[in-house]
Amino acid sequence: MEVSEADRIQGKLRDERKPQQLKKFYKKASVKGKKAPFAIALDGRLMKTPLKTILNIPSRALARAIATEWNEQGEFVDLSLMYLTKYANTAVDRVETRKENIVDEIVAFASSDMVCYRADLPQGLVEMQANAWDPVLKWAEDRYELNFICVAGIVYASQPETTLVSAHGVLTGHDAYTLTAIHNLTTLTGSALLAMAIVDEAISADEGWDAAHVDEDWNIAQWGTDEDAIKRRELRRREYDGIIEFFRLSR
Repeated sequence: MEVSEADRIQGKLRDERKPQQLKKFYKKASVKGKKAPFAIALDGRLMKTPLKTILNIPSRALARAIATEWNEQGEFVDLSLMYLTKYANTAVDRVETRKENIVDEIVAFASSDMVCYRADLPQGLVEMQANAWDPVLKWAEDRYELNFICVAGIVYASQPETTLVSAHGVLTGHDAYTLTAIHNLTTLTGSALLAMAIVDEAISADEGWDAAHVDEDWNIAQWGTDEDAIKRRELRRREYDGIIEFFRLSR
């Protein structure tokens, strides 16, 4: 049967939407270097980032973990599941070269941070938010003299300029790998302050995850959830755990 032009176009579009698989082209990944920065070699050739920069890694532990990711691949390399490699590439290609922009993005998030916008009812939710978020605000004030203003409701309230300038200074002091962790954690939790507290070890990874889902957990307790929502949350948690491991190993 003759295939129409429309069918050929549709088939091409379907093929383009399929996940791109990279056939494994090496036998072994290994760590190179006796001191930081370390590198990864694939069959002796140093690995480069997508922008063709040598992948410099700040710790031997992270370098070994990245090499393990590559050694665990089968016939095809599944880059979508190689979180440590992905974050290291981001640190070198995007964050190191655009550090000021990344800091600005995080500060912009902090200027309307989730933990500063509170419910006034029901009382149970008010208490859950306070228990999860007040310690983070106290840590920011005690540790860095960052005084954030909290309001009831969702109407935007500007934060003191001095607070945002100070937050900018705190973030600028971090290296590219730490900023990569903070930036990704900010996106995953919806809060720059939670991300900064996690990296500063003021709260644990589990405490940070729970604090990021106070509102969602309250709604689940009241109304329940569905299978799709559970799967989406599991995927976010997998990525969250990946960036936590990335940060921990990079130290």
